Amino acid sequence: MFSENHKYSRKIVAENFENKFFENNRLGKWDTTLVSHDDNLIIFMNINVPGKSGHFFYNNYNPSTKEVTWYGRPGTHSDQPLMQRLIQNQTSPFIFARWDNSDKFTFLGVGNYISHTDGVVGFDSDKNEIKTLEVNFSCV
Repeated sequence: MFSENHKYSRKIVAENFENKFFENNRLGKWDTTLVSHDDNLIIFMNINVPGKSGHFFYNNYNPSTKEVTWYGRPGTHSDQPLMQRLIQNQTSPFIFARWDNSDKFTFLGVGNYISHTDGVVGFDSDKNEIKTLEVNFSCV
């Protein structure tokens, strides 16, 4: 469906999962950082740049080990049903990343859950501390 290290727009990712063509750029749920679709979880993350909303998390990708550290939306925690499904390997996380928030996303692979930590600090657009969930994956 996707080739590792190739770049894709949100629109192309959405069209592949939805199996339909979006005539405009109004993508609904696909305009967010996290999309649950069937038994898949699609993660769109920024690395070393804030998102368009201004939130900044220390997302990271190590290309030599293919390990990802991803941070959920503000307030995300491991007791939420979707995060429980992720932690219990009941959903397949497709991980896309970009290092410039005006660029397309690079497909890193499908993540295998390694570990998580609740209450990790990030920052909102006003540089106020916010807490979220940190999840570590290895990509295949």
